[in-house]
Parts: sequence; structure tokens; C-alpha cells
Amino acid sequence: MALKLLLSIRKDIARIDPIVRQLIETDQKVTNLEESLEYAHGKIDEMKMTCEESRRKLKWRRPRKKLLRHNTSDTLVFAGESTQLNCTYEITGYPAWYKGQQDHNRAIAIGNVIIDNDPQYEIIGDEDNIKYNLRILNVDMGNEDYYECGDQVNVEQRAQAYVYVMNNVPECSIEPSNILKAGENVTLDCTIDFNENAPGELVWLSNGVEIHRTEGRQSTVTLQVDKSDNGATYECQLQHFTLPSWKWSDLTCKKKIVMVVQYPPSINATDKTVEAPIGDVVHLLCSSDGFPTPTITWFDSEDNTIPREDDDRKVTAVLIRNQA
Repeated sequence: MALKLLLSIRKDIARIDPIVRQLIETDQKVTNLEESLEYAHGKIDEMKMTCEESRRKLKWRRPRKKLLRHNTSDTLVFAGESTQLNCTYEITGYPAWYKGQQDHNRAIAIGNVIIDNDPQYEIIGDEDNIKYNLRILNVDMGNEDYYECGDQVNVEQRAQAYVYVMNNVPECSIEPSNILKAGENVTLDCTIDFNENAPGELVWLSNGVEIHRTEGRQSTVTLQVDKSDNGATYECQLQHFTLPSWKWSDLTCKKKIVMVVQYPPSINATDKTVEAPIGDVVHLLCSSDGFPTPTITWFDSEDNTIPREDDDRKVTAVLIRNQA
């Protein structure tokens, strides 16, 4: 009897054992699945944090309508300095900056992200005013090109500007010479070697006062000099509205032109008639004008030279002591 019961129990165990093993395997799978889900949730949280960080970096809103309100303009900049192109933009998406003309341009910034992390570019933006400005650092001749701000797809929604890079200043010359006689004509010439389409004006100054203004790369002015021009300083400078006025002096020809104008002397005796008692001392003054500076000589009624009282060549005086 006991033997039959034992055999029956062994048969039941044989039937139950695979079920137990299957339950153990299922439990292990559930445990593995729970671990996978926990790992997936961790990754999702990391992605959320990454997306949030990217959103904070981009900082560009999506307005309800597409609108281009740009104020970017052609710009002059010295090599080695920095410049900024301004663009105000609203678009359903992120705007971009491009370098080059439409058929051959390349993106240098999308949203607030600089392509290839080029350290020469920075995006200067204001989320509230939708400003999307491009700053170019340490400009070199390779930066002279067209730049476009606007939509990544619709080229009609882009604003274009050109950056002109300068590495020289105007050169000034004078013909025939800076040494002239009053009444003669002189020609002043100013040239600058840079892009012929560059904006700006060449301005001639005389003692700091504007006398002539010309658009383009060359400016020529012809003057008839008089004695007031003697010692006058002439210089030519490039002026452009994108450069602050204090920078204009950096765009002035290196050598100023100083006029030397010769003109005949004139004599002015301040005391034409002097009456004095015999024995008094008479003080006579005489002034002159002219260049080169004339030398004044006093003569008496018998054409004898009277010694001067001082060494001033333009104003001189004599003392005459009449004998009783």
C-alpha cells in the first residue's frame, strides 16, 4: 500500500516539476523586463533633460506668423577687428545665417548653434525682440563676402549684406608740389585700394574742416591757394555710417599734406608821423607780412641804416635820440 502511494507521489512530482521550472523562468523574465523598463525610463529622463537644455540654448520662439523685419546692411571693418551684422526676424522655425550668395552659400549658424563650432562666429540674440545678430570676431580677408539672414528653405525670406574688409588706409598725394606761390593751382588726390563696390565716402579736410566729399575709391580736388593756405594741413579720410565717427581718424591717409605758400611782403608802419621836441626819444614801430618772412631794415633821411632794437623779423622798432 505504502509502495503504491510513493509511486503515485513520484508521478505527481514528475508532472509538477516542469510547471515549477516554467514558473521560475517566467519570474526571471519578469524581473529582466522590470529592469529593462527601469533603464528605459532613465534614458527617457535623460532625453527630456537634453531636450530641455537644447530648448534653453536655442531660445527662439515660434510666432503665429512668418515675418521678416531685417535691418542688416553692408559693413566696413578693419582686418583684425570684430563686427556685427544685425537681423530682426520672426519665423515658424529657427532662422539661419549663411555666408556667400544663394547659389553657393553655406550655413554658418542655425538658431543659436554655430556650425562646426567655428570660434570666429557668435550669435547675439534677444528672445523678446526676436533679434538674431551675427558677430564676426577677429575679421580677416577671408571674411569678405555676402551674408544672409533668414529662412532655411524660403530664400525670399532672407536679408543680405556684404562685409567689406580693409587692411589699408587712403593714400594722399599733391601735384605739382606742396610749395607754391599765392594764386597758383594745386591738385589733391586721394585713393584707397579696396572693393570698388564698397560703400563709404572719401572726405578731404583742411585743418579739420570738410572741404570736399566724393563717393568711391578716388577723390580729386583742385584748389587755388592764397596766403591763408600757408601752413594749412590737408588730409583725406574714408567715412561710412557703419563705423563710429571716432574710427574715421583711423581711416585717414598716413601722411598729411602741409601747404607752404609763398606770397610777397607787405609793410605797415604803425607810426607814420611823429612829432617830438628836440632831445626826446622817439619810438617807431613797423610790421610786415609775407612768406618767406621778410627782413625789415630802417633808413634815415640820408639812406643810412638805423640799427634795430630787437631781432623780430616781422615787427621791429627803432629808437631815435635827437640831439639838442
